[in-house]
Amino acid sequence: MTVLADSPPAGFADDRHQSARPSPPPHDQLRHVAQFAGSAPVVLCAVLATPPLTSGVRTRRQVELVAELLGCDVVMIANLCDAASQDLRGMRAVAAEAAPWMRARSSLQEALAASTMVLAGWGVAKPSGLAAQHQRQQLAWLSTAIEGAGHSTAWCVGGQPRHPSRWHQYVSDRHGRTHGGSSAERLREVLVAVPVRDVTRA
Repeated sequence: MTVLADSPPAGFADDRHQSARPSPPPHDQLRHVAQFAGSAPVVLCAVLATPPLTSGVRTRRQVELVAELLGCDVVMIANLCDAASQDLRGMRAVAAEAAPWMRARSSLQEALAASTMVLAGWGVAKPSGLAAQHQRQQLAWLSTAIEGAGHSTAWCVGGQPRHPSRWHQYVSDRHGRTHGGSSAERLREVLVAVPVRDVTRA
């Protein structure tokens, strides 16, 4: 599994546009379902909130796990906002200006152009203040960008754009949302393909 952040591998965008994009797999058939077109890799674009202040290893591992369930070879991570933060409180402080949101668009467009599937994982909770206004505008832009890249749906955990840091809690035994088992088995039960316009609704 190859994980990239913010920029696509050379040639991926051209390869993806030369072949038909497969339809998202049915909810009950998520195990290695992607069809390869020649030698073109199957690429998951994971859209998160902001770059991490730490290494981000846990988040990447969670995203890789979903990519494996979807049969993807490469993960490309892009963020709604190009200003590192640890949580919503921090996001409110660093994302109050429009500049980091505008900077993020080029990386998002590149990742979407190279993608076979999209994972929405920027979080269910919203920032406050000016950051909330910028996020609404960014999600409206993102909806058009995802559809422009040829996607009508985006994958989510539990049907909402939950951040990977929240997945473990969402599938824990106390909520009874899955039949238990490994992390992969639990995530397989709650992965849902949602219409782009629904998942990006602010």
